[in-house]
Amino acid sequence: MSTEYGSVQEAVATQPDVRIREIERAMDQRDQLGTELDKLRADRDRMLTDMSFEINTRDDTHQALSVFINDLKDKLNNNKTNSIGGLRPGDTRPF
Repeated sequence: MSTEYGSVQEAVATQPDVRIREIERAMDQRDQLGTELDKLRADRDRMLTDMSFEINTRDDTHQALSVFINDLKDKLNNNKTNSIGGLRPGDTRPF
């Protein structure tokens, strides 16, 4: 990159005002990168929150289904030992 003074490096080395502008430009770039980094961090945090909510929802659903399935199993086991439609375990009468 060239300036009216020659290369940027030469100008920065010999011209204090050019050096100041280069420092200011670098600081502006740093600020822009900091802003972009903050946005990326916010996006990451939002995604982690969404994923955490989804995982918790899945865990809650899994737990509810487990309770439901266990209740069904208990009811089926109770029906095997109790009278079903007037029949008792071991009863051989036709339907």
